Amino acid sequence: MAEMNGTEKPLPVKTATAYKSPTTHRVMPADTKATTKTENTSYGDNVKSTTTTTEYKSSNMSEAPDYRSNISARPGFSRTSTSSTTSTSYGQPMSGGRVLKIVTEMGSSAVGSGLSPFGQNAASTIRDAREREKKDMADLNDRLANYIEKVRFLEAQNRKLAADLEALRSRWGKDTTSVRQMYEGELSEARKLIDETNKQRGALEDQIKKLQEQLADYRKK
Repeated sequence: MAEMNGTEKPLPVKTATAYKSPTTHRVMPADTKATTKTENTSYGDNVKSTTTTTEYKSSNMSEAPDYRSNISARPGFSRTSTSSTTSTSYGQPMSGGRVLKIVTEMGSSAVGSGLSPFGQNAASTIRDAREREKKDMADLNDRLANYIEKVRFLEAQNRKLAADLEALRSRWGKDTTSVRQMYEGELSEARKLIDETNKQRGALEDQIKKLQEQLADYRKK
């Protein structure tokens, strides 16, 4: 079995639970070569996993299926691994043959007394973001309510002004009609008088022109 060379910083643990895969015993031929590899994996601060892989090689070994036990922990934020390999030969060295691989994986998990600093910071950031979103949403709702109130007020003012304008137009139209009917006759007589005066003026201008010509002829004599 390989010796683990990795070192890990001890962490405070409240509870721990270890899981171990079942062990399989096989009778190996004399010319079997065994190779063992151990890997340590760390997920976050409180979750660790250990994987041990053993390979058996023999030129006379019959075909056997691979056996693997997979027990994995929940993924974390960091991963460190150390491994060492030892080789033991039974009998003569072999040039080839079947390969039998046995993987033994052990995992352990622990639950601490609280969240890690990273988790606390993330939770605080999410909480602050949600609070800001709620505040922004409340402000937008207030602004929308004020806008709707102003729009309704302006619509009411427009309806009132339109009604007042229509009333003034109707009243002024009636007054204009009565005044027009009252002075229509006088306006017609005044137009006729202006036309006659223009005609008389034209006739007088012709007479004045003739008299000026006669006066000029008299002076020449």
